[in-house]
Amino acid sequence: MEKGVAMDNSNLIYHYTSFEKLQCILKYGTLRFKESTSSNDILDTIGFENILKSMPNFNAPGATAALLNFIINYYRWEGYHPSAKFLVACFSKIPDSRLLWDAYTMHRPGNQKCPHGEEKYCSEVAAKYNGVCIAFRQDRLSEYLRSVEGLNCDRTHVQPIVYGDSKIKILLNEWLKEAARKSIELSKEDDQSQDIIPTMPVIGTLTMDLKKCLVIPVMDFMKKVEAYSPFFKHEFWHEEAEIRAALLISNASLSRFDISEYDGGVKYYDVEISADCIDHIILGPEFDESSFAEIDSHPEYKFKFRDYELRKSLGTGVIRNQ
Repeated sequence: MEKGVAMDNSNLIYHYTSFEKLQCILKYGTLRFKESTSSNDILDTIGFENILKSMPNFNAPGATAALLNFIINYYRWEGYHPSAKFLVACFSKIPDSRLLWDAYTMHRPGNQKCPHGEEKYCSEVAAKYNGVCIAFRQDRLSEYLRSVEGLNCDRTHVQPIVYGDSKIKILLNEWLKEAARKSIELSKEDDQSQDIIPTMPVIGTLTMDLKKCLVIPVMDFMKKVEAYSPFFKHEFWHEEAEIRAALLISNASLSRFDISEYDGGVKYYDVEISADCIDHIILGPEFDESSFAEIDSHPEYKFKFRDYELRKSLGTGVIRNQ
């Protein structure tokens, strides 16, 4: 790979990761995608759902209000489950961010054992800024993700996060209006049969066929909610300027895709990427000779660390680790 080739910075997205996870990327040539709902944002991917649940019922008489109430009440139903899972890898448009070094590259005191051997977690554990910020070429990454569509997921997306519940509400109002319009148009058709949802048993031999003017608008609405949900977050996180890469896996497809799972049940998948997906690497402020030595001791790593342009962080020589 040619070293030091100038790139259009608008094509670069930045993945902050710890020293240990950097070694996994180098060793296997893969990038790990985890279920979006397992992130440190407890509202991740469920913002649309929560707002729909909180909407008041439509009190106007008629089929339109009945349709809209049907949609809202579906999300309030205890048996509701999204029809797909999203596995995500997170990036930022901001390189060398102190906030992101802190949040995503270090072993925090809260997740390391007490050095005194006690069965508890201890604030005396030293955290070190020896992680990295990997500059990925977004176009190359998107290309490699598309290669796993149909093999390990149904679809892939790489796009920026939109922040703020107000933006979710605007979209939901537009989609509800669109569902109402579509329902009215379809209700004018004599043939109301549809093959999306089969005939449903009601009592004994009594069955019910759902009309096209209900099923199609409702299904279109639900598809939009699920497709957009992983790319909208609460405004609390706006400083991260996140770009999210996502693998969409329908529940119906889970059994045929080779998806791994942690002990706690959270699903993940390691996507094989090309070495040229990475443009350069920014070394954490405390990335030192011992860090280089550790990586150099593994000549079998698939990606050759020193082949990349390695840049020092602005924080190098600035942070006191005490």
